[in-house]
Amino acid sequence: NGSYNMTFSVLNEFYLFTSGYQWYNNTNWLSSKPFDQWHGLVTTNQYISGINLPYNNLQGMLPSSLYFLTDLQYINLESNYLSGEIPSEFFTITSLESIKLNSNYLVEFNLEEFCNFYQLKSLYVNDNNVQGDIPNCFSYLNDIESLELSYNYLSGTLN
Repeated sequence: NGSYNMTFSVLNEFYLFTSGYQWYNNTNWLSSKPFDQWHGLVTTNQYISGINLPYNNLQGMLPSSLYFLTDLQYINLESNYLSGEIPSEFFTITSLESIKLNSNYLVEFNLEEFCNFYQLKSLYVNDNNVQGDIPNCFSYLNDIESLELSYNYLSGTLN
């Protein structure tokens, strides 16, 4: 099935970009088992709805292909060794409600891009060495419940 093949391809790229062979737990990744049996993946109706791989020794960069996971509701990659930039394509996954990318080495992204996530309930990008201004648009995220920006190099206030 084309949808399965595309999802497998995206997850394969994610695994390769983040040095999956060195993860602390990579059980069933790249196997023929259903996605919900791959460590850290959550599915809803056979679509990937969550990636939950905190404290798992992910290293490298996020691939731009993640945007093909159009049913993704949450991603938790906190406390890993991800570096570089968040690809602009990531910000087109408008289904995301919870993003935890804290305690990594992500330095190159525009915080204003997170304002595209109208359903966002929680955003954790603290402890990443991000520089810049806190965007005004954060005050328009009506569903936000948790916003963590500390331990970065940010200026400005949140209204």
